[in-house]
Amino acid sequence: MKIYLNTRSFDNDYQWFKMAEDNTISISKNWWHIKEISKLPLNDEFSVTIGKLENDELFLLATDVQSNRLDNKNREINNSFLFISSDEIILRKLATLFLFNNEELVDKLNFIISDSQDEKLGFVAEYVQIMFAIETMLDIYDVKFEFDVNVNEQQRCRFGEIFTQYEVKDENNEILTEYQFNPVFEFKLKRFLLSEIFPENVEIIFSYFSYLTLQDIEEAQISLAVGKILDKFAHNLFIKNPEEWAKIDMKENSFKRIQSVFSKFQSEIISIILVLAIFIPLVLSYINLSTKNIEFETEKNLLISEKESLKVQNTNLAKQIQEFNVSISKYNNSIQNLEDELFTSQQENQNLSAKLDKLSELQTPQISNSSKKALVKCQSEKQREITQRKKLAIGYKWYKNKYQKCRKGQ
Repeated sequence: MKIYLNTRSFDNDYQWFKMAEDNTISISKNWWHIKEISKLPLNDEFSVTIGKLENDELFLLATDVQSNRLDNKNREINNSFLFISSDEIILRKLATLFLFNNEELVDKLNFIISDSQDEKLGFVAEYVQIMFAIETMLDIYDVKFEFDVNVNEQQRCRFGEIFTQYEVKDENNEILTEYQFNPVFEFKLKRFLLSEIFPENVEIIFSYFSYLTLQDIEEAQISLAVGKILDKFAHNLFIKNPEEWAKIDMKENSFKRIQSVFSKFQSEIISIILVLAIFIPLVLSYINLSTKNIEFETEKNLLISEKESLKVQNTNLAKQIQEFNVSISKYNNSIQNLEDELFTSQQENQNLSAKLDKLSELQTPQISNSSKKALVKCQSEKQREITQRKKLAIGYKWYKNKYQKCRKGQ
């Protein structure tokens, strides 16, 4: 049998540990997230569940079992146990022990799982000691399959309250509510766990919770669900027949149940499948051809509309080309006229230039060589006279300065 423990060390948060047969402890995967357990209405209070995993192994989950250990904030640490085995009888007996011999069994487990100075775990426990403590108590109950579950009941969830409430007064005269096993349903529950054959094709075979609602039962699809307290909807159904389990229909969501229905109507289903296998391709082919035909007609209409549009554009372009040709011929005529005018202007300019040359020749005076020589000689004499005057001016200025200095006695 595989044993997994969910607990916390002195400092660390809760996590799952695997208890190996060689008494080693290692961190395990988070079992809260598996499909069969995640849909249970767990609420941090003691609960017991028997279910079936995907590999058809049975599991027993006992949650929030009180311990004698405290964390670093002086809070009580609770332990949760997950037992996985193919031995159905051991799990039946163990579930009965957790429900009806809880105090004795829990004391044994708490004696084994105790605090330690191990920094990694913070607790100590041994697989062999846990198995020994369980095996010493298994002989309290004997499993005998005297009752077979009703086949029709496999399609329904059964549930009920297994505790009777009554009020008592304490020493301060205050009213307290206490709970005691209902003897009728204590017998029925023990008979289910120790005598009845478990129903097939269900994941959650049995669950006990402190508080149970009708919605929890329907969503978790529990074959037999018992609670310390039921909500008002489940309670109203339960008290209609206080000597029997209350019943609600189970949802048809089991693969195996679907498989059984298939085997019952196998020939009809196969015939329908064959007809569909022939008919569906024909329908799909027809739909495909119809779709292609529609697409072809659409493309054809688009091409026709594009053709008409191109015709209109062609006509408009022809008109524009004709207009451009007329404009070009006009421009060509204008250019020819301008070229003629330019040629005429050039001829007139040449004539004017010739006339100007002749006029300039007539206006220029004719000077003889003797006159030119006399003009050059006159200019030379004038230049010489200017030079002499400059020299006389300079000498006069010097003598004047000299004279002024002599008068001042310098």
